Amino acid sequence: MSDLNLVENIIRDKYGDLGVRVFNLIDGQRNTEQIMNATGVSESKLIEMLGFMEQKNIIKMRYPREDTVQPFNVTLPIYIRQKMQKHSEVNWTEVIPKLISLYVNSLEKNIELLSFKLPSKTKLKVKKPKPKKPKVKKKKKASKTIKKKSKAKKRSKTKKK
Repeated sequence: MSDLNLVENIIRDKYGDLGVRVFNLIDGQRNTEQIMNATGVSESKLIEMLGFMEQKNIIKMRYPREDTVQPFNVTLPIYIRQKMQKHSEVNWTEVIPKLISLYVNSLEKNIELLSFKLPSKTKLKVKKPKPKKPKVKKKKKASKTIKKKSKAKKRSKTKKK
């Protein structure tokens, strides 16, 4: 029995003919997405199979380098593209990545602020506290009842004379 048959038997015992089919598609050129498309295996099942094969030293997986920048496509709204066209002197292919980088960096620095979001219609108003005026006791004016009594006293005094 050849080594290949032995490996295929180990895989077949665990995953059946589908596992062997996945194994036969591993050539160092295809990525996991291509193998999933070719076999119809779900992503979670493929990850399980590849993990098993790697654990048994049947395959050695290569992972993408973390320092490799993957292309990322962004579609800008039409009104922004129109404004950009008015400024043809600007090299937008240099400016946009720098602006996105600045924005993402500011998001990372202000992560605490992002966890609190206001409802969209909320308007913030800054109210300055009014300075407290010192309380000064004012003399109260004589009430009407006191005035009436004093008028009545005057009348009685004038009548007595």
